[in-house]
Amino acid sequence: FFSSIPGKMSGDQVQYLVQQGIPQLVNDMVADLVKDKPTQPIKYMADWFSVRKNMDAATCDVGLFGLAVMGQNFALNMAEHGFSVAVCNRSPEKVDATVQRAKAEGNLPLWGFKDPKEFVQAIKKPRRIVILVQAGKPVDATIDALAGHMDAGDLLVDGGNEWFVNSQRRGGGPPPPGAI
Repeated sequence: FFSSIPGKMSGDQVQYLVQQGIPQLVNDMVADLVKDKPTQPIKYMADWFSVRKNMDAATCDVGLFGLAVMGQNFALNMAEHGFSVAVCNRSPEKVDATVQRAKAEGNLPLWGFKDPKEFVQAIKKPRRIVILVQAGKPVDATIDALAGHMDAGDLLVDGGNEWFVNSQRRGGGPPPPGAI
């Protein structure tokens, strides 16, 4: 459908996708097209659509939430060593920067997500998620954002430099629903 039509995506094609129940995908696709490749043929969009569609099947080996210097480099290192990596951050710009860097460093198997639910759903079960965010309240906020989308058997690892009292507090109470 898309690869056979040269030029930009038409309004009819966008409307077709919206009617198929995937408005967020359309928004992301159009934003990517306008921002990154405004004059590329529709094949770029077909490729983009194919990659994003495959992400719905939970194909990533591991997830990493928190894309400051350490988190971004850790995610890229895992991808460079053959793991497919889903990344997420509360600042969308960091997600975009990490995805662009993965592309520039050899089209590494790394996918960015700006929504915690989509991020968690993109990871193979049982899920393995590393959190690399600032110690304290940001860790609690990240756990709260992710835990509701996780299942029994999923693993959530705080890889940051947390104060031991906070780690004990989190470990002493019940784990987030579905997480170990």
